[in-house]
Amino acid sequence: MKKLAFGALMIGLLSTAACGGGDSPTLIDGAPIDSAVACDPVANTGCPDGQKCTWIVLDQNFETGTLGCAALDPSPVDTDATCQYKNQGTGGTVLAVDNCKGGDICDLFTGTCTAICDSTSATACDQYHSCGLIEGIFSGTTPQYGWCDSLCDPVTQKKLSDAGEVAACGDGLACYWDGPAFTCAGVPTTVTDAPTMYGDQEQTLSPTGSTQGYPNGCQPGYQRSPIAHGTMGDYDICTASCTPAPTYTGNTAQSEGVSPHSCATGEQTFPNPNPQPEDCLYWSGLTSDAARQHTWKDYGFCYDYGQHGDVSCTTAPAPGVDMAGGGMNHDMPNGVDDYIDDLCGPPAGATLTGTTSKRKGAELDGQQLRMKVYKHPTIQ
Repeated sequence: MKKLAFGALMIGLLSTAACGGGDSPTLIDGAPIDSAVACDPVANTGCPDGQKCTWIVLDQNFETGTLGCAALDPSPVDTDATCQYKNQGTGGTVLAVDNCKGGDICDLFTGTCTAICDSTSATACDQYHSCGLIEGIFSGTTPQYGWCDSLCDPVTQKKLSDAGEVAACGDGLACYWDGPAFTCAGVPTTVTDAPTMYGDQEQTLSPTGSTQGYPNGCQPGYQRSPIAHGTMGDYDICTASCTPAPTYTGNTAQSEGVSPHSCATGEQTFPNPNPQPEDCLYWSGLTSDAARQHTWKDYGFCYDYGQHGDVSCTTAPAPGVDMAGGGMNHDMPNGVDDYIDDLCGPPAGATLTGTTSKRKGAELDGQQLRMKVYKHPTIQ
């Protein structure tokens, strides 16, 4: 599932003035179809001189589009500079193309040019960015393409860099989990217009007819829960971000997390709607990828075991203990450290194996989720 994309107000209005180059865009996987044309938007190859391979928007609401060759703007905008979309269509036809340089696209979250990426490539973006997929952008026959989103800390809601944590994601943006990473993305209009909804333990904003929520379908500071919910039905819910601490039988003092980012009442935007305290679980227990384990060991999410029919970390075995079929929901096959696998503590150099029935399979080890669009620029 893609992110809910957000054509921020920063992007500006779409211009109806044609770009330089003179020729109308050549469409590849949309209507009209030109099967003789093929281009690569990452390498920006396959197009005639004066054109670039990019995503061409086909309607005023940014709901449809296609990959194709379009005229490069006479004064193309460089990476990280403010950008806008310009209409190269005539006679009322929408063929909107951004004014970024070749290989870049106008990021609808930030309103700036950013690198186009291939999510199937291990080197799609640099170490502080992740290839984000957006609903309605590079869809159809080229769903692997997206743009490089900034990595961020879901607890502090700040971007990551060589200097550590830096500024917040930006106006109208928040830090969300999209499958392989936590990245800055726009908060959907539906969410911002409902400030008392999409908070703790509430259903995530989801596509019509789907129970799988958008990664950015929760209020800032809240995540689409990575664990399925037996007593809540099949739909996704929002859970608060928190700073975790090791918790097990005999060591329960910080089961709700570490202040000031714990699951305790008063430290979250939305109060816990249930009488049971919530455990702050480790994101690092949800992946077998060593790099993500290391980064995610400081990230946690609040989970109400009482409401969802599980057993709290406060009853988990001590580190190094394998329950060997003890019958608890956090038990795993023989040879697996239940304390680590149950998300109650950080990985201790162990490689996690297996998947409990409560977890969401491939999503936890890299399956890409598509963000939902926030709001779209308006064509004048």
